[in-house]
Amino acid sequence: MKDISFADFSTKEGQLASVDVSTLKKLPVDYEDHPWTPLTDAQKAETCFLLDETSVLSIPMPKTPEEEEALVNNFLSGMRKAFTPENNWGFLAMLDTSMDYCAQCNSCATACHLFDATGGHEMYRPNFRSEIFRRIYNKYVKKEPFAKWRFGDIDLTWKAVVRLGEMAYRCNLCRRCAQVCPIGVDNGLISRELRKIFSQEMGFAPRELHDKGTMLQMEVGSSTGLSPSVVQETVEFIDEDYSESTGYQFSTPWDVEGAEILLIHTAGEIMAWPENTAASSIIFKAPAFT
Repeated sequence: MKDISFADFSTKEGQLASVDVSTLKKLPVDYEDHPWTPLTDAQKAETCFLLDETSVLSIPMPKTPEEEEALVNNFLSGMRKAFTPENNWGFLAMLDTSMDYCAQCNSCATACHLFDATGGHEMYRPNFRSEIFRRIYNKYVKKEPFAKWRFGDIDLTWKAVVRLGEMAYRCNLCRRCAQVCPIGVDNGLISRELRKIFSQEMGFAPRELHDKGTMLQMEVGSSTGLSPSVVQETVEFIDEDYSESTGYQFSTPWDVEGAEILLIHTAGEIMAWPENTAASSIIFKAPAFT
């Protein structure tokens, strides 16, 4: 079903969409070794598959009205925090702007490769997800006067909460949508804020990202598992290797007091693209910078 309404998002039973994998424009290279298998009745009974055939967050199916209410209340708690300076000072200005201004021109949809891959399924438009979040915010958090009349009567049900959480991962945060938006709405940022609500307030996050990314970062200092001392040793090796191959002697400085330039590489760059690390150090060592 491609024609999904905002009301369907909060009220409709079962899955809202069923994506035929064979129609996708590009499949992973290992798809034949790991084919898409149909969901079993046991899986549907235990886990919320309310959006499509995939459950990234593996939210357990609520068994009681109290569990359903807890999903709604915890989501609202996280949403309120997302719009307070003390909890989200770094992103609040852009989030407020993205919530207040959207012309629904669908420029973002034309730039979204995920929307394109589904054959233009309405529900996978970047601004569809954002508009659901926007309407819930205006009705339940901002409490905009005449919210029902202005934004439509969308109810915050546990089904809507679960679906929003999953929708945040039908986006890989590339932010191409933000680049093409004529008024600067950042749908990628809204997806990221949704992920924060589910992770930090509700305790739902993909295991692969949480255990092998966030927790590793907190425990070791890097999502690659490299400690600071190992990173420094690796960069020193890169310096030696590229000094020898280029004939230009240089070394990357560390923690220099009063330095004019702070260079921060991505966690994987030092391991995967050492030439970038070497090139940066060579550039900053050049006479024009000294």
